[in-house]
Amino acid sequence: MFVALQTRVDAVVESLTEDIFSGTAEPGDSLRELHLARNLKVSQQTIRAALVKLEHLGLVDRISRKGTVVKNLTREDLAERIQVRIPLDQMACVIVARQMDKKHFDRLRQLADSICAATRPDGDAAFHRYIWELTDNRTLYQTLDQLSAPLFAGVTLLRQAGLQNLEARVTSHHALISAMMERSDGEIRTIVRDHTIDAYSAFLDSGYLDFRSLAEQLKRESTRAQRPSALKALAVAWP
Repeated sequence: MFVALQTRVDAVVESLTEDIFSGTAEPGDSLRELHLARNLKVSQQTIRAALVKLEHLGLVDRISRKGTVVKNLTREDLAERIQVRIPLDQMACVIVARQMDKKHFDRLRQLADSICAATRPDGDAAFHRYIWELTDNRTLYQTLDQLSAPLFAGVTLLRQAGLQNLEARVTSHHALISAMMERSDGEIRTIVRDHTIDAYSAFLDSGYLDFRSLAEQLKRESTRAQRPSALKALAVAWP
């Protein structure tokens, strides 16, 4: 019974994670247990366990008397996470570069290229998690993953808003691979720093207070674009 429950919980975690990374569930959105249980056809117990796991992964916040919401990073939250992530990511890449062989670098190139795939909204996360896993340092991996998960989850939103250039991101990932192949510690550290800062600098300079305010602005723009003007409506009604 326990195994079956864990299987259902993991399936819900995977489904909700995909919704968060794709932007279907936006920053600050409420994740109501009863609603999710009905939609996913599982018990509230399963949903509750899945939400706890998502909280541990850093993708949601459980707020007293309000329930669970998709994590919404403010500009200050984002800047703090970037500041902490950079030295840890530098450490991971330097450690791993010394032990990687051709098959590892081939896999990294595949993951870098998959970032362009519309069907892979978590491509950026998959690339970095592969490196972190190769450190064989569980504490380092878990710390980086929890720090970075909401950063990765915001990537789709930033690209939709034109605040992150997809082609530049892929190029940056390949530059990191090249530095790791040369096992140049200084170059690896420089690229990791610039790579991480450049990913979010446009948002930090944009004036938006948090990811949710950006998502709401995109929805307003989408609504205006879909709404016909008064003159067009008259033209249709009065040929």
